[in-house]
Amino acid sequence: MMELGQLVSPWASGEMKNILSDPGIEHKFVLGLRQARPMSQIFRKSGTWQRWHADAAVVERAGRKYVAVALLESERTGVLARLIVDLDDVIFGRLEASP
Repeated sequence: MMELGQLVSPWASGEMKNILSDPGIEHKFVLGLRQARPMSQIFRKSGTWQRWHADAAVVERAGRKYVAVALLESERTGVLARLIVDLDDVIFGRLEASP
């Protein structure tokens, strides 16, 4: 609904996207994309509870966009950062995604 401008109102949709555009912590999806795809714009919300890690993002680059959502139970770190880069490769194609 946010992407369609239908999150309560067009103004509220824009305001929510603005809030989600400035992640306070560079981990999970943000870490992976900032390192591997620095030209991406990321609008995201993440959370952690005990061993559960969640990340959800709208990713925009090169005039295209996609939504990625992951929920993972793990004590390992870096899994979601690697996952988003692999997903980005599938969506954009490995040759296009290479730096």
